[in-house]
Amino acid sequence: NVDALTSFSNYCRALGLFLSPALQEQIAASEFLTKIAAITNSQLFWSEGKVKLVPYGDQAATGNGATYTPPATGIPLTDDDFLDQGSDNAPVEVTRKPIADAWNHVRVEFRDRTADYNSDIEEAKDQANIELYGLRSSELLSFPEICSRAVARTVAQLILQRALYVRNTYKFRLGWRYVLL
Repeated sequence: NVDALTSFSNYCRALGLFLSPALQEQIAASEFLTKIAAITNSQLFWSEGKVKLVPYGDQAATGNGATYTPPATGIPLTDDDFLDQGSDNAPVEVTRKPIADAWNHVRVEFRDRTADYNSDIEEAKDQANIELYGLRSSELLSFPEICSRAVARTVAQLILQRALYVRNTYKFRLGWRYVLL
């Protein structure tokens, strides 16, 4: 879908998420695309017979000659649209990951173009969260597709924010008229 790729491209350009992937060994296309989605704070999914890559970004951004405007998506659902889940008759089940399980320190390994492509590490921390709950570091995330410290810093910050502030999971059932969702 060209429109979806245009939106994804505008998102990456506006946030300065420039990558230099050098595939030096054979890997599955799904593995490569999943990594690109992780680096660019996006979701990869199959819909309408196509693979789609959609940014999680929900705020407009402008930069590097591009403007990203998040799509006005969403289906207006009412209580009548949800089917019961089970014995407690709650139409929507919400699961929240404990704050103790959320990272507040993320480290990204990248290939620094300004240092002859030697490996370096950029990090992002949430100091207020560290002071409240203690340091909880993610494993070292290796992204050799990144060749700029500024990009590595942005990626680390996006991953950190998603880990800390997007902790809910929603489970629900809808009727057949929403089968294409």
